[in-house]
Amino acid sequence: MAHAVRERLAAHQTLHGYAEGHRLLAGSVSLSVKDMRTLLTMSDISGPGARIDQSGYLTGYPLAESGVYALARTWAAPEMPRPGCVWTHTVLIDFADLATLASLAELDVLFRRPELPSYGNYTKPLGVGNAQVARALTGDDLKWSRKLLSALYGKPAERVIAARPEEVDVDTAVLAVWGQQWPRLRRGFRFCTLVAADRSSEGNVFDLQLFHPTDRGSKTRFLKAVDANIVTGPEPSWIEEATSDLANPDVFGLRSFLHAAGSDIDFGRVAFGSLCRVHQCLREITASSNAFRTSIDVIAAELPPNQARSARMAVTKLGMLHADDFDSVAVDFILRHLGLVDMDTVRSGAVRLGRAIWKEDPARLVALTEKDDSSQVVAEITLAALSGPEIMEGLERAPALAALLVQCRQEIPCETGFWAIHGIDIEEVFAVLGNDNDKAGQVIGAIMA
Repeated sequence: MAHAVRERLAAHQTLHGYAEGHRLLAGSVSLSVKDMRTLLTMSDISGPGARIDQSGYLTGYPLAESGVYALARTWAAPEMPRPGCVWTHTVLIDFADLATLASLAELDVLFRRPELPSYGNYTKPLGVGNAQVARALTGDDLKWSRKLLSALYGKPAERVIAARPEEVDVDTAVLAVWGQQWPRLRRGFRFCTLVAADRSSEGNVFDLQLFHPTDRGSKTRFLKAVDANIVTGPEPSWIEEATSDLANPDVFGLRSFLHAAGSDIDFGRVAFGSLCRVHQCLREITASSNAFRTSIDVIAAELPPNQARSARMAVTKLGMLHADDFDSVAVDFILRHLGLVDMDTVRSGAVRLGRAIWKEDPARLVALTEKDDSSQVVAEITLAALSGPEIMEGLERAPALAALLVQCRQEIPCETGFWAIHGIDIEEVFAVLGNDNDKAGQVIGAIMA
């Protein structure tokens, strides 16, 4: 699937292989001692007896001290004198640049197996193509990726393992799943597409590890890991949303939503399913009366109050403009997050929200006129738009608001029905009207009537 390409990014590279032991053979950058040590370890064979086919396998992991992500391809090196030798070409891309890549397959095309005796091609930085759209998954690749999604995000606290299906382009599928993640989750994701032993270490747990389908002993080496191929129980409610995005990247806006909503979420895979559910609700708000409330319930129950500001903003914005009903929970949610929404949206949705507040508690709406924020705008626009019968109905329930309301709507006291409401304080109303003799005459006429 072809896509237009934007400006190319720069990435460094290293080559590891055998030279009287496994070691760094060439590179375009020198990292911290700790990160160079990690590179050396991760570039070696992924376990004793690993069965590496001609295309090799991928390993991805962050190097936090250097602020780069390492994506490596490893090939068997049978031409070397020692059994079990490998070549590993690693591409190192800055975290900031990694966040801008729509398709992480753009990194995969950079890998080159070395040709002896020269390693000169690995001493200069690489140019990385930046496709505007991620590559779509189809057929068996998509079906198997659905299992990965269910395991990775349905069991977010667990390590995930799986046998490599022979009918699936495993590397392409894993890169697609990785590329769907928002930047912060993407840069912390650790995976290896062929292992013969657990590559995790203390503080560096691998999220996803795959093993050869004929390696029957591999599963016993991963204690308490979740096997993606045999995840039991019903599929999570958000799985269709995520799978559709892999088949049609960002057609329904999920990827863009995740990119924005995940920007201030720091608890990893746990939030993925919740954000997918919120996005699904946002797409259904115009057609489903329950979608808005469901999105609020998901955010309240599953996302910490000091995180996911973009998700809260999106729910508030669409709720104001499209929700069919505002109960007390919805009103409270919108008012708490109204400051996240642009003023044009506040003005557009003010009357719908304000009417809901007025119906629930007229005093609350009037009190908002004393605020110095967006809620004041909602109150002022709504009070100016309320019909005469709506105002009278509200004052029947809260006659003490009469004088305050007259400050906004000085024509109201001229209505006969206004003075039929028990509890209206005539002196307070006339104090608001001041010395307007014409208005006073109309008001007296309404009182007499």
